[in-house]
Amino acid sequence: MRWMFRVVAGISLMLCAALVGLRVRAVWVNDIVGCGGPAGSWSVQSWHWRLMVSTSNVPSDSRLSWYPRRVTPGDEDSPAFMHTGWNRAGFVYLDVRSPPMPDVWPRPGVAMVHDRYLGMPTLVVAGVFGVLPGVWGWGWRRRRGRVAKGLCAGCGYDLRATVGRCPECGRAFGVGAARRGDGGVIV
Repeated sequence: MRWMFRVVAGISLMLCAALVGLRVRAVWVNDIVGCGGPAGSWSVQSWHWRLMVSTSNVPSDSRLSWYPRRVTPGDEDSPAFMHTGWNRAGFVYLDVRSPPMPDVWPRPGVAMVHDRYLGMPTLVVAGVFGVLPGVWGWGWRRRRGRVAKGLCAGCGYDLRATVGRCPECGRAFGVGAARRGDGGVIV
């Protein structure tokens, strides 16, 4: 069970680092990853320090695609025709309805474009992904401190007068246990 926690914590740490990098990159480039089908499309994008998830009623091809788009001043103020939503503490919800603009983006067969956006600050998402690695690091540090003080890595029992196994929890310690990675004390 511990190995599974370590794997999940490692993946979570990589996602946390990727999100921090994405936040820095979002100053210059909006990255959009999207996929769609005949009923509509969805996308995840970095947009002005936020991670945005969007859905649209516009049909598109079903392949997964990535669009890096250069950020231009005034991008965030682009006009929407019927625009409702909220923006509180960096969390955003937008409901945008507009007529199709064939000169900008051809959308055949669509009478009204309906897009929904839900966004949150990138660092909030990175913080959520950083919880598991933080818990793992805290536990690792605690076990390491116990071993250095001559205590059992599992339960904290004083092992200075004990040989072989912890009388409290039964965990093996000593030179062989330390080599196996059991967190034992090297005598």
